[in-house]
Amino acid sequence: MNNLHFFENRIKTIKAHFQHEFTGYQNRGQIAKEANIHEASTYGPLGIAHAKEFQQTIDKLKPNIPSTIHVIDIGCGYALARAVLKDSGVNYKSYNGFDPNESMLWFAKQIDGEGKFFSSLDQLPVFRDHVLVIINHVFGQNSVSQADMCSWVSNLKRSCNAGFTLMSIEIDGFLPAARNFTLFRRFIKSMNLCVQNEVEYRIQGEHKNYKIIRQWNLRSAA
Repeated sequence: MNNLHFFENRIKTIKAHFQHEFTGYQNRGQIAKEANIHEASTYGPLGIAHAKEFQQTIDKLKPNIPSTIHVIDIGCGYALARAVLKDSGVNYKSYNGFDPNESMLWFAKQIDGEGKFFSSLDQLPVFRDHVLVIINHVFGQNSVSQADMCSWVSNLKRSCNAGFTLMSIEIDGFLPAARNFTLFRRFIKSMNLCVQNEVEYRIQGEHKNYKIIRQWNLRSAA
């Protein structure tokens, strides 16, 4: 059994043990910041699908990241990226999961105790080694604001002294995600971060949609 299968089984065990109820919450990939434990429990199947899509990107990602990295997972949800990285042989010095929803972070900690988790990126430490930044199906969230993205970029610049590799996965052609990513890029430019080795391609998603993958290397231009 690989790590992702183990995590998937842990999700089922946790839901059964804590008797999480179906509340009628129709998340459709949109988990509100104030969603409670029962509502956050509906994310499980979609989280696994997103993790499997991240798996599809690893072969192209690995040659472009150093052997020593830290991981920042923005909008980490259940933090299933930990399993994908381990299954793919990506060694990381630390995993740092950020999610504004405390219920999602509760699930992440219940699934596996490894890693540090934050409800604010202001809490991130400063990293001296290269960082892999994962943003998996987050730009299309209704709850993501311009202020949020400005904070992301500001804190990434502060924390990632040696630069970072951005791995973004979104639904291809989904206008809210595309609009937010354009704003995110403007914040990157305005804060004097330089984009290098820009890669963009598409994969078949776990459902009917194609996904757009953006893989950038960034470092401070100042």
